[in-house]
Amino acid sequence: NTSKNASSDSGIQASDTNAALKKEEEEYQKDLENYKKEKEEAIAANEKTIAALKSKIKLEKKEMHLEYEKKIAVLEQKNQAIKVKLSEYKSEGKDKWESFKREFNHDMEELGNALKEFATDNEK
Repeated sequence: NTSKNASSDSGIQASDTNAALKKEEEEYQKDLENYKKEKEEAIAANEKTIAALKSKIKLEKKEMHLEYEKKIAVLEQKNQAIKVKLSEYKSEGKDKWESFKREFNHDMEELGNALKEFATDNEK
């Protein structure tokens, strides 16, 4: 009789473990979806900022156009690379996801700072 209880206890533990793993996977997938949506919105905001900067440089002195256009092209290229990196990310488990987020957040922050810096420098 005790062996029956022991085997049913291990069956309960296994189903609890499976339920916990399933819940963890669902939370991970939800986090991934929310994060991607949030970052896609930030990337779209960067695109609007870049478009605004492009139209703004048209008002600048002619000799500054080329320099500004080059800087904007670099920022636009970085934003596009970030966009591709996010869209091509494949779910590879929670550890790799956390690592990806750290690196991606760093890249987004760098680009955001560069955009702000360019806009501020351009206003002077």
